[in-house]
Amino acid sequence: MSDTVTTFVINMTGNQSGNPYQGEFKAKTLLTRRELLHADAIRRNLLGMFGANPEIAMPAMQSDAFVAGQLAVRVIESPSWFMSAGEGGIDLPDANVLEEIMRQIRIAEEARKAKFTVQADAAAEKLRAKKLE
Repeated sequence: MSDTVTTFVINMTGNQSGNPYQGEFKAKTLLTRRELLHADAIRRNLLGMFGANPEIAMPAMQSDAFVAGQLAVRVIESPSWFMSAGEGGIDLPDANVLEEIMRQIRIAEEARKAKFTVQADAAAEKLRAKKLE
């Protein structure tokens, strides 16, 4: 599997409802510009009640809208409970579940980015060595 897609399992309890949440997710760790725009459009739509000033929404609501937008475009495969919970899982009562899904994606995304940093550092070292010859 490409490192632009990650697979992980969630097995946790919602901090508000007490509902169990289990299942496997497949999600993108790299988004196109269009996907980033779509995620932001979802975020802005969720905060639409604030008109041109979504920053006046409570910080927790801004965060929830951001996570829902990200999950809506990143999650490729998911359990039925997530798929039936609205775009990006926004209709789940338990923010901790959405935060954990996003955390798992970010871990994989950071690992993918770190790999490129190591490759770039190795290439830079090789160039420095050539200059010294």
